Amino acid sequence: KDDAMIQDSVRLLRDRLRKGDLELPTMPIIAQEFNKLVSSDPHVSNAKIVELLEKDQSITSQVIKSSNSAYYSRMKRVKTISEALIRLGVKDIYNLVQTFCLRKFFRMKSPEYETLMEKIWGNTIATAYIARKISEIIEDPEPEAMYLGSLFINIGESFLVKLISEIHTLSNNRSLLENLSDKYHVEFGSALLSSWKFNQQQVALCSYHHHSSEQLSELAIPEANTVTKQIYIANVASMLSEQEGYVYFNRKNTPKHFFPSFENSTQFLQLDAEKMKLTVIGLSDFVSETLKISH
Repeated sequence: KDDAMIQDSVRLLRDRLRKGDLELPTMPIIAQEFNKLVSSDPHVSNAKIVELLEKDQSITSQVIKSSNSAYYSRMKRVKTISEALIRLGVKDIYNLVQTFCLRKFFRMKSPEYETLMEKIWGNTIATAYIARKISEIIEDPEPEAMYLGSLFINIGESFLVKLISEIHTLSNNRSLLENLSDKYHVEFGSALLSSWKFNQQQVALCSYHHHSSEQLSELAIPEANTVTKQIYIANVASMLSEQEGYVYFNRKNTPKHFFPSFENSTQFLQLDAEKMKLTVIGLSDFVSETLKISH
């Protein structure tokens, strides 16, 4: 009975989403303003970025701590956001700001859902990290963009969990949550990214990340050529992150046709076993440090 009520609630939420009648959460102001700043001026000055970020001392503190983490720090410690910006560059700072702002979206009022959401958050960070590593290995020109795209690719899953948590206690039937997520997360996620004014490429990655190159060709979407490679990168990154232990749902219940196959994805990217080993070097440290800083 409870499971049936949850399914009915999600269908009603889906109907409201399609009608434009579902209130969508907003990104923190600092993330919105940073997005506008870099979108309006790709060559924005460091001074303008520093002026913006210093308005939010919490985010500034987290970015500085991350800049001094083992993953980024190769020299003396930075003490200011200006020094962090010089060390990491605009794209990495932008990604860190988006990461720490997104963390707020994963916070739950319900303790029973908190453990599940923490696991989803850990998987999110791990997937984004591995996606960037894959991009670097295959010499993709924009590994930072791949990190960001993978960070938000499954935002619909956490959004659904958040919505369900507000009206139902956590079901013991985890396969129900998994099935609902599989069925609806793309639609909820792409609607959310559109409302947050993400660019078309990022929305397309979220919308079509379960499509193969053949399926994308049939759809004839404008972003097909670029997004195809990103989908395969994100697909491999997601599977490798789960192999490394960052699991929240039992994907054994997911139909095999739900994802482009791991074999097809690695072949498309020309990733062999040795290259894949390189993608997870430093993963554990990066995830644990990011979890600690963003806690």
